[in-house]
Amino acid sequence: MAPDKVMTLALRYYADRTRRGQWNQPSPEREQIMALTDQLQSFQQRRNQKNNKGKKKGNGGKKGDNKKKGKKRNEPKWKSTPPEDGESTTKKVNNKTFHWCANHEKWVAHTTDECKGIGTTDGKHDNQAKNKGGKPKNNLPSLRTTNFSFRKL
Repeated sequence: MAPDKVMTLALRYYADRTRRGQWNQPSPEREQIMALTDQLQSFQQRRNQKNNKGKKKGNGGKKGDNKKKGKKRNEPKWKSTPPEDGESTTKKVNNKTFHWCANHEKWVAHTTDECKGIGTTDGKHDNQAKNKGGKPKNNLPSLRTTNFSFRKL
């Protein structure tokens, strides 16, 4: 076939298809792929909306981070009021015994000597109030005093 004839047939084909609105239309397979893609995107959007409904702002989308950090319980004011000079460090309220803990700086169920440092405000207390001289309580030798010797095997 001559090139002029091919070009004439192509031009007629194009004009006929554009007039009918069929030019550049996707094939049935392509239409199905596009429909499934749209459906998948809508499912993903709905899933994301459901997941974001229960989450609070500011947690960065992390799961398991629902703890209220830094929020204090509604405790009575007397629990944070220290005893006056000469006043006892033990008191009874509603048949419960409370002791003033110097580490927590509040009235609690344990004494300062019994304190394990859990929940202290600075987190640095590490039983130093119990250990005189600030030395570690464990009986393990310090690395500075241990003599290491290495030899070839």
